[in-house]
Parts: sequence; structure tokens; C-alpha cells
Amino acid sequence: MAQHSIPVPHEQREQITSPLAFKYRMAEHGFTVMQTSKVYTDPAVFRQQWLVCPNGTSYPDHAFYRLFGSTHFRKLLRYILPRLPCLRTTLEDICPRNDLLTIYLTFLLDQGWLYQSGRCLERGGYQMHILNIGKTLEWYVAEWFRLTYTISHLVPVRHGVHLAELPLPGDLDVVACLDENRIVMVECKSSNDVDEAHCLRFLQRVKAFHPTLAILLIDTAAPFSAGRIVTFDAAFHTLGYPPLRGKRGFYRGALNIYIVNVEHSIEISLRDVLQFHQLHTSTW
Repeated sequence: MAQHSIPVPHEQREQITSPLAFKYRMAEHGFTVMQTSKVYTDPAVFRQQWLVCPNGTSYPDHAFYRLFGSTHFRKLLRYILPRLPCLRTTLEDICPRNDLLTIYLTFLLDQGWLYQSGRCLERGGYQMHILNIGKTLEWYVAEWFRLTYTISHLVPVRHGVHLAELPLPGDLDVVACLDENRIVMVECKSSNDVDEAHCLRFLQRVKAFHPTLAILLIDTAAPFSAGRIVTFDAAFHTLGYPPLRGKRGFYRGALNIYIVNVEHSIEISLRDVLQFHQLHTSTW
């Protein structure tokens, strides 16, 4: 019997994912939403292509979402994109567990992001235009708030948010409306190269948007170095704010700003911030 491939129905999902609740919440806080990125059809975001692949392999609906939540998978994807073609052996230092490397590469091959040419891994034809995981990281954070923050409802959340009243260039990476009073803003960095100028732009966006809390999420497992904290503190000082307080990969500053790494997982980092803020402030 012939095996028929089954694609993930991204376009149909996009049609039923209304932005009205998000726009309404923003309007309640005095902001006009000019544009947001598409939730399930953003051309800059990696998205799972198949439920049943042309080779007959089946994957759950949210297989890519679950894999992208793995720090090892993101590290592999981040490393491999600018280095193709490459040999599998060159990836073993990035993902030393052979069983995980096999799972990750098999998925990337089955979904069409990669293909095998002899001993080499090559870039597949699917979504060849995407060169980094930056926008996919934003989507993942938004999807985490949408699907897992609460079991009672879907949180109104968008990535790539442009607001008419924000007097600064660029967009807000992720904005989540947890309820009528609490808004969380997340800026995502897929690498640890945040300099003083970038941190300053982040602070300026927070100051203009004034969310309940703001998170600068830096996707690195390494604790922040003393030099990195000096860089962050310099940006805070420029705007007249006191230095950050914290340790390792968890720091808190003025305006309910948190700068955190991803020591264990993105989900744990986000939950740690939300729980800490709930315990230590009166604005929750």
C-alpha cells in the first residue's frame, strides 16, 4: 500500500488564530498594534513540515516545538546552519550523546531541512532562506506562553510586535498578556553577544512600553561573566538606574527587568522569573 505524506496544517491554524484578543489587551493599555508576525506561517521561523513524511516516518504534531525546547537541539541547529555541508563527525563535539544526535539529525533529514549526500550533510530545499534561529526563538517563547503558561485558556501573545505609540525603531520580540493587568515583554538573544548598545536599546523599549515585567533572555548555558555584567550595568547607568543584582545567570534590575540565561531550559528560565517576581514584588 502506498504511503501518503501528511503536512502539518499551518495555514489552517493561522486562519483560526485571531489577533483580536491581543489587540484588545494592548488597546486597554493605550497601545495600537500596527503589525505582528504570523503565529504559524511566519516565513522567518522554522516550522515542522510533515506529520507523515514522504518516507513514511510519522511525527507528533508538536515534535519540532518539543525538540526546539532542548538546549542541545538549539545548539546543534545554531552550529550547523552556517557550516553546511559538513560531516556528522564534526557535530559530535556539539552533541556528544550519539543517541540524541541521531534523533536530531534524523528529524532534520525527514523534515527536509537537511539531506544526505554520501557522507556529507547538505542543506535541504525546505526553508533554505532561514539562516539563523533568532526568529524561531521568539516564536518558541511566544508559543510557550500561549500553550503552557495556564491550562485554563490560551494566553494572548504575539512575537514581532510593532506598536504605533512606541517611539523607537524595531519591534518587541515577544509580548504576552497574562491577564487584563499583567503584561510580560521578552527580548530574545540566540547568542551571548549582547553589548552595551543592545542592552541600552532594550532598556529604552522597556521604559517606553512599561510592561509589568521585562525579560532579556540570552540563550546560553554559561553564567554571565563579570565583564558582561559590567557591560549591562553601564547601560543601566546611562539611564540613571542602579546596577543589577543577582548571580550566575539570573539578574534583576530597575523597572522589573530580569536578565537571564538558559542554564537548564527556556521553560525553567521563564518560570523562575515569573515565580521570583510573584514572590518578591507587589505588582503581580
